[in-house]
Amino acid sequence: MLTILIFFVILLVLVLIHEAGHFIVAKLSGMRVDEFAFGFPPKLFGFKKGETEYNFNALPLGGYVKIFGENGDEDPNTDLSRAFSRQPKYKQILVLLAGVFMNIVLAFVLFIVVFTMGTQVRGNDFIDSSLLQNKKVVVSSVSSGSPAEKAGLKPLDEIKSISSESGSLLDISAENIPIFISDNQDSTIRIKYIRADTTNTVDLIPAAGIVEGKKIVGITAGEVGLLKLPLFKAVQKSAVITYEFTKLTFIGFYDLIHKIILGQGKVATASLTGPVGIVGLVGDARSEGLAALLGFTALISINLAVLNILPFPALDGGRIVFVLIEAIRRKPISFKTQNIVNGVSFALLLLLMIVVTGRDVLKLII
Repeated sequence: MLTILIFFVILLVLVLIHEAGHFIVAKLSGMRVDEFAFGFPPKLFGFKKGETEYNFNALPLGGYVKIFGENGDEDPNTDLSRAFSRQPKYKQILVLLAGVFMNIVLAFVLFIVVFTMGTQVRGNDFIDSSLLQNKKVVVSSVSSGSPAEKAGLKPLDEIKSISSESGSLLDISAENIPIFISDNQDSTIRIKYIRADTTNTVDLIPAAGIVEGKKIVGITAGEVGLLKLPLFKAVQKSAVITYEFTKLTFIGFYDLIHKIILGQGKVATASLTGPVGIVGLVGDARSEGLAALLGFTALISINLAVLNILPFPALDGGRIVFVLIEAIRRKPISFKTQNIVNGVSFALLLLLMIVVTGRDVLKLII
């Protein structure tokens, strides 16, 4: 129950930050904002302050800001100069971009908090192992169908020792482990590891056919340690990490769309996770501590930002495309056309969410 509550708190924060971007820029631009809502109708409760209603709705799957004139709801008896559609195109685009910008800023700030608090991370291309304190060598990945997978080894198992009939590896490091295994691929490899404060030992016989040209046990090793930085370095590292994860998320979405276009939809959506799956990930992050949970929230915020900027109708990116088309043709697209296209697109997104959520539920049952 606590995990579900934390999930909804995270969702609330991400949605409010995103919609606050639209809200603030619309207000600063002189537009009339009629509603600021979390979730979708039916309405649960709300209040009105000034000209804006603030509502909490029953379906907590997002939120929205309703700006006068953005969907054709222009009343000729009111001040049309404050309507979204009557604003210069650059102001419209700034309003639409503001939500994405706020999610990126939130991720950046959360990473700063995480790095100043201190968190357990793996050394990788983004995090230099020399920055880590209290380092330990762990299983970084396990190959599918390998002897290691069949023996039950998992990522983050701490490797304490590794040996074969010819002797033991004296200097346990991420660099030396693959060399030792390669030099002893015709011997049984014994690995002693720690998982959840319990020491285990497993004997692995290197197998051929997984990697061409050699026998392997099927693990890669890496270093995990405490990353805790002073504020200035935390800001620098947060900027790098935010940029890198944003870039990787764009690449991930591009790969997803590319595979769907090629008719590989089943493969493309296999790794997608819906709300039910995310609840499980929230639980995993919570079990690792506050810093891990904040880091996870930062990653979700980046995903939300990238998703919204995609040029797909019903998303901010799709609406920006409409604005650019209007600017090029110097003629507005009818609100009827926009609403139909956005409605169909939103229905497709909702269908995808239902399918992914259904698959997550089946994973829990089966």
